[in-house]
Parts: sequence; structure tokens; C-alpha cells
Amino acid sequence: MKIAVYLGGTSMERDVSLITGQYIGETLKDMGHDVLYIDPALSPDQVEHQSDNNFNIDLEPPSLEEIKDLDHRHIFELLLDGTVASCDFHFIGLHGGIGENGLLQGMMEHLG
Repeated sequence: MKIAVYLGGTSMERDVSLITGQYIGETLKDMGHDVLYIDPALSPDQVEHQSDNNFNIDLEPPSLEEIKDLDHRHIFELLLDGTVASCDFHFIGLHGGIGENGLLQGMMEHLG
């Protein structure tokens, strides 16, 4: 099964979410699943799909300058991306912000 794990994000709890997502991903890989790590804090031109072979997301939280103009519209585009859309399951490992306010879940439900 191909599983997308959302981690990181733009909240003050970014570092906790990165650790959570890494543990979730490692456990899923140990169970034989393919894991796609996705950090929605990245702007569309920065997004790199992190496979289990190249997971390398910086633990440093993004600066306020880096995220002040981020309006999360790019996340909808990311969910429509063929690689992400082809996942069998999506696991939200985000803390705070869009991970806990229902925005990402709502986008996913809207897309079916």
C-alpha cells in the first residue's frame, strides 16, 4: 500500500510533527508499505516528494518571513498532484495549524 504521511507544516509545533511523521513513516515501512513524506510548509516550487530513500526535511522551523505569505492554496494543488493522488491512504501527522483545524482534512474530503 502507498501511504502519504503529512508532517512538518508551519505551526509552532513543526519540530514535533517532523518527529511524529518520521516515526509513523518508519513504522509503516517496517510493515511493508511504501511511504511518501509530504511537508505542506513548502511552497509549490519547493515541494519535493520525500520517498523513503531520500527523506531529508530540515528540523528547523521555517522563519516568519518564509511563511508569512503562505496561504495554503498550494496544498490543494499538492493533493491534486498525480503522485500524491495515487496514494492509497493519507496519514495526517501534522500538529497545530492546518493539521488540527480541519483544513487539510476538509480538502481531502472534498477531493474524495
